Amino acid sequence: MKNKFNKVLTLSFAFAFQVALAQQVVTGTVTDSEGLPLPGATVVIKGTSTATSADFDGNYTIAAKNGDVLVISYVGYNAAEITVNSASANATLTRSTDLDEVVVVGYGTQNKKSLVHAVEVVSSEEIEKIQATSITQALQGTVSGVNVITTGGIPGSGQTIRIRGVGSINASASPLIIVDGIIFTGSLII
Repeated sequence: MKNKFNKVLTLSFAFAFQVALAQQVVTGTVTDSEGLPLPGATVVIKGTSTATSADFDGNYTIAAKNGDVLVISYVGYNAAEITVNSASANATLTRSTDLDEVVVVGYGTQNKKSLVHAVEVVSSEEIEKIQATSITQALQGTVSGVNVITTGGIPGSGQTIRIRGVGSINASASPLIIVDGIIFTGSLII
């Protein structure tokens, strides 16, 4: 009798636990306003740390309850919030205009208006048009204030980059070069 009571009690707890969670697998697709998929879009259940990301085709799956709010975001797009009420939740994100105000630098992210130093971009198309034997020679003349000084007459010898002159009170006159998030102190001779 006691064994039967334990089995019934265990089954009732298991049933109550399953009903309490009542989670379902929610699937959906994240697209932009033109219907193109957004691979890598982030899907988070609001107020929790439960999250997933969309695959290459913009599809995602996440375990959520009815009434949960999914926050779907992607870089360069406005986030969307969808309340779960079925096993499917598709999202269409619109482009954001806020990205023009952000500058991503090698050592962090700053607002454009709070940036106190010059930021220049030299595209690969510009570098391809220049006939130069090294990347430092390709920079000469493409960005204002950048001077490349050859320290020797031997081909392949070291070159020095100076930005806006050589005067500095407390720091080096050399530029800060960051490659993949790490300060680069080696030679740029390729």
